Amino acid sequence: MGDKKDMCSPLPLEDLSRFANDPKQLGTYPDVTVPCHDRLTLKSTLSDLNGSTSHKGSSFEILDPNRKYHVGDILTVRVQTKDYRGKTKRHGGDFLIGRVFSEKRMSSAIGVLEDHANGTYTLSFVLRWLGVTNVEVLFVHSSEAVAALEVVREAFPVKIKFWGIFGVNKASQETMECGARLPTKGRKLCNLTEPVLAVQEPLLPVCGGIQKDKSKADAFGAYDLKSRVQQLGYYLNREWQPGNCKGRRFLKAEQVTACLRRRNVYLLGDSTVRQWYNVLVDSAMPTLKQINLHIPTIHQPALAVDPQNDILLRYIPHGYPYFCSQLQRVKDFRHAALESDVPVFPLNPFHMRKLDAISGGPMTAVAVSLGAHFVPFPLVDASRRLLNVRAAILRLIARSPQTTIVIKTINMRETGINLASFSNWLAFRIWALTRRVFMDLPVVIIDAWEMTASLNSFALHPAEWIVHNEVDLFLAHVCPT
Repeated sequence: MGDKKDMCSPLPLEDLSRFANDPKQLGTYPDVTVPCHDRLTLKSTLSDLNGSTSHKGSSFEILDPNRKYHVGDILTVRVQTKDYRGKTKRHGGDFLIGRVFSEKRMSSAIGVLEDHANGTYTLSFVLRWLGVTNVEVLFVHSSEAVAALEVVREAFPVKIKFWGIFGVNKASQETMECGARLPTKGRKLCNLTEPVLAVQEPLLPVCGGIQKDKSKADAFGAYDLKSRVQQLGYYLNREWQPGNCKGRRFLKAEQVTACLRRRNVYLLGDSTVRQWYNVLVDSAMPTLKQINLHIPTIHQPALAVDPQNDILLRYIPHGYPYFCSQLQRVKDFRHAALESDVPVFPLNPFHMRKLDAISGGPMTAVAVSLGAHFVPFPLVDASRRLLNVRAAILRLIARSPQTTIVIKTINMRETGINLASFSNWLAFRIWALTRRVFMDLPVVIIDAWEMTASLNSFALHPAEWIVHNEVDLFLAHVCPT
């Protein structure tokens, strides 16, 4: 496998692109997208449950516990794993998350994990505040569970079923199954979107006639541990402090308004970035007035304006896959970017390239959030979409280099809800892939995974005060001074 330096060289994007088009070209998935020093080996095979890693039998210790620590010092923790027989594990691959926290100071931070591939791990933390600090190591999944989740994700891609309703009125409607990987069953398939959603062609004549849809559940760079630890953000008195830049607080509506005056703000993506829109409209900027778009669905686009201050704020949900138990109008879900060689139907507005439709400029801010709705599917689906978004962002930068572009990563979510489809390990893989795809571009990455893992926030939609911290960080990059 080579030495550590070779193992941790980031995968070239041209190789990642080949992976997106043909996963077999790169062989196994695990080493493709996990950042080098967060990479977890997946060597284990499970033949005996008692041989899997036990969270009860495993332990951790603080190295050099008796020294006097100061703010800014690095605290190192060593983890030793054992199986259910009490035997020391001889390989790595367990999914662990470590954090330090102080309830008194309402402060917390995650650490950087090193997997030594021999059953031991090292967690490194920067001490950011004075006083007593607690150390916690969360055992999320054993290496055996991780390996099983990898297999299930790739071998059983159809975990979510979509249905589409075709027709112009109730008398002529027909409901058909949609999805990314449908057997033809003697019928042609309508290619409705970027290669992630297809639908069986109905007996009705026109594929473009689909009206509504519903669904139901059936790196960093070269290896530099010290640099990576120092770049981690942290909470201090419930306020997020980014590790690689100085943030700003927007405590008053007047401050937010002054920042966004004469700006166009586009929030593209899932419901976690819709939370940003809600915070700005509901509490941060009372002068914003929502425009009724007369779309009677849950995850609809949204528009708010402030004519006096010349502010426009738009939220646009990303294209499919997008889960919802209620019917949604397909045309409201627009891809941020489409492959140029994918056939589209010009009359269907949901095929618009939203990023390509934005002119950009110094008074334009764009935030993109993708991830949560791709978690159950093979990693190639997220790879394709993210690479297409990357290409569209490069085009936007080329025509309007002064545009502020923000990528919001996936955050942690609830545990115990259909782990085979929505495990935090699967979400972690999307997080790692997102960082890998965008890390070399002149964009801002707001690491929502880091911001929620620091708090053990197991919620797909984080608490409002966490979202306020995300929005503050976004505004700080839009208006750094």
